[in-house]
Amino acid sequence: MSENELEDKDEIHVRHKDFEENLEMQEALAPVVLENLLDFGMEEGQELRVEYFFYTDSSGKANALATELKKLGYYVWSGHSSYGKTQFLINGWTIKMSMDNETMINWVNRMSTLGYAYDCRFNGWGTSEQMQDDLPEPEN
Repeated sequence: MSENELEDKDEIHVRHKDFEENLEMQEALAPVVLENLLDFGMEEGQELRVEYFFYTDSSGKANALATELKKLGYYVWSGHSSYGKTQFLINGWTIKMSMDNETMINWVNRMSTLGYAYDCRFNGWGTSEQMQDDLPEPEN
């Protein structure tokens, strides 16, 4: 589907321009988040699971993205967000990955692009070494 076809639909949640701006911001923030994690004792290159967040405007879009994330081996939850009945949250945890700039910039690019393909906005990520043992197992 072309960008113009997407832009003409009333039910589009993430416009192409918004996707590009969000992607640029997420790629710029990844090294900052990693630097903050290093300040809290994480070691560069340490393998951790990452919590992620997406938002969209319909349960169908949320469920479609959740299905794709499960294919990656990620734990996924989706449902109404606390912002109201017209906002849907998709969040969960990844498999372990290296906490380094290249890996995380590539990953936020992939997540932003995947979210956009399902009309969902990638809203960010975080992790904590302390939470790694208490995480749910991904569904296969």
